[in-house]
Amino acid sequence: NAQAFRPALDAGTTWRTTTTDTPASFAPAGQVVMHYADQPFVYRASDGSVTDIVGGVAEADLIGWIGGDRWRLGGVAPIYLFSRSDVDLGQAGLGDLALEAKGVLLRDPAVANVGITGRVDLPTATVDAALGLGSGEVGWELAAVVDRRVGRLLLALNAGFRGTPEVELENVTLDDAFVIRGGGAWSLTDDAGLSLEAVATPALSAEIVTAAAVPAEWTAG
Repeated sequence: NAQAFRPALDAGTTWRTTTTDTPASFAPAGQVVMHYADQPFVYRASDGSVTDIVGGVAEADLIGWIGGDRWRLGGVAPIYLFSRSDVDLGQAGLGDLALEAKGVLLRDPAVANVGITGRVDLPTATVDAALGLGSGEVGWELAAVVDRRVGRLLLALNAGFRGTPEVELENVTLDDAFVIRGGGAWSLTDDAGLSLEAVATPALSAEIVTAAAVPAEWTAG
């Protein structure tokens, strides 16, 4: 699945990094995250020409969850509003549904908060998986969550593994990968703030020197 942007389900101050925050009460809640990714999947030929397999995709993520003091269950329904491509007319439809659980193992504001999160991605996409907007098979992720608040600053780190279907590309084979997400968020007010995060998913089977095997990006918000 070439759509690499996965918003954190219920984090209040970070976009992509999961925190140990859990719902304040046992009541369902949710949000909608709208976003657009430019050229998430391209082919670069040796002559320098670029073919957009997925040249751009606009998406609405419908997110819902329920939980308690030390746990949270949630899900994501990604809706592809439109996409553009050099090899297809573009598609719209449902992406791969995801289910995610989070548990908090330790709360110690003076040191750190520690939790664990697990996610399953279901092959529910109604678009053509061959064009990079659906995995076609079940995927999963298991990661540790560590965060700490220092005044208005929140520091958070996720580290774990992601299981994905094997895909053989021209210069690299992609399958299971490490997952590393982390960053900081500064609360300006109770309802506004700034954040900076980094995400990397180096493939376990590929050489680190191969750039395509170590996708990484920054997110500012």
